[in-house]
Amino acid sequence: VTFGTNPLTTGTTSTTINLNNANTLTPGTYNISILGVSAGAPNQTVTAVFTITPAVGPGITQQPVDQTVCVSTSATFSITSAAATSFQWQVSTNGGGSWSPIGGATASSYTIASVTAAENLYQYRCIASTSCGSTTSNAAVLNVNSFATITGQPANVTICEGAAASFTVAATTAIGTINYQWQVSTDAGATWNNLAGATTNTFAQASAPAAQNGYRFRCVLTTGCGTVNSASATLTVNTYPVFTLLDLPKEVCKSDLAFALSATLGGGTWSGTGVSGGIFTPSTAGLGVRQVTYTVNNAGCITAKSSPVTVDECPDRHRVLTNVDAVR
Repeated sequence: VTFGTNPLTTGTTSTTINLNNANTLTPGTYNISILGVSAGAPNQTVTAVFTITPAVGPGITQQPVDQTVCVSTSATFSITSAAATSFQWQVSTNGGGSWSPIGGATASSYTIASVTAAENLYQYRCIASTSCGSTTSNAAVLNVNSFATITGQPANVTICEGAAASFTVAATTAIGTINYQWQVSTDAGATWNNLAGATTNTFAQASAPAAQNGYRFRCVLTTGCGTVNSASATLTVNTYPVFTLLDLPKEVCKSDLAFALSATLGGGTWSGTGVSGGIFTPSTAGLGVRQVTYTVNNAGCITAKSSPVTVDECPDRHRVLTNVDAVR
């Protein structure tokens, strides 16, 4: 049997032979005949069989798969190769442009104990080896998500009925985006319902009705790691006072006695020329049309109503001293 250009160079007549240039052989099975000669004994021939295996790496039956995890949790990449005798995991931080070995990552699985946001989109692969060669696995991508962190909670709002009202939440996330959904509770927080179209960090109403007094609002913030609820904020809607002015005459004489002003709702303030402490004095008001105003303030929601009172001279009440009935 001839092996390459320099076959059995040593040990051809001893119990040990050395095969040179065996790596130049075509893969396959080869036989070597060994002749043994001993004085007084029959000659013996033994055939030794050896196999040249192709210089290829082991097969990988299960490739590593992409992982999606949250910040500070673990991620594991694995391969399956029955023939491999050693493993070396590598990482690429630039989308597969270059690869670096990971120290100590020499098993069929590699686990990152606590993933960081900086590792998002890193790629991982494994080189499986035997004495005859190596096989590189597919690359798997690490996708990292994080929870939303609320930095500013929505605040309570107090308005008058029909006024604008808005609630805002401030939040950040280490990686990815935040989806917002505002909710409303009409039963003091026992149940919550989504508000259609309220999907930004601010929920605003141009005109809030009095019926929403006591409603609570909160925002649900969602990222790839799950949801976080903001604190709830209460909407207080105060109503405008409703009342009617009572028994306010349209016309009085300057000489009339002072009279009290009244309305169907108490707690307000009367004002106007000739008005003092809820009393209208015609002689103080003087001749002419005088506006009498009643104002009621309900937590900043103000209603004011006015009515004109004409103060006349009423000349028929005058008596000339020369008249018989001028003085009695």
